[in-house]
Amino acid sequence: MRKYPITQWIFTGLAMLAFMLVGSIPVFAQCSMCNAVASAQSEGATKALNHGILLLLIPPVGIMSAILIWAFRYRNPPTHT
Repeated sequence: MRKYPITQWIFTGLAMLAFMLVGSIPVFAQCSMCNAVASAQSEGATKALNHGILLLLIPPVGIMSAILIWAFRYRNPPTHT
């Protein structure tokens, strides 16, 4: 594993944060039908809808995280000594 200076880690972290923030802007652009239905609901229904969306987001994020962790852990072939 290469050793990176702390400045490169900080730069990488800030770049990832910037990409996540810029990438989250289109998330707020919903389709007009979904937006109309969600805005017509009461405050409790809106909160329930948001919680449901977050709950449905957990499995795909978990699966992708597991795949990425597995890929990074086993990216180098084992060395035989």
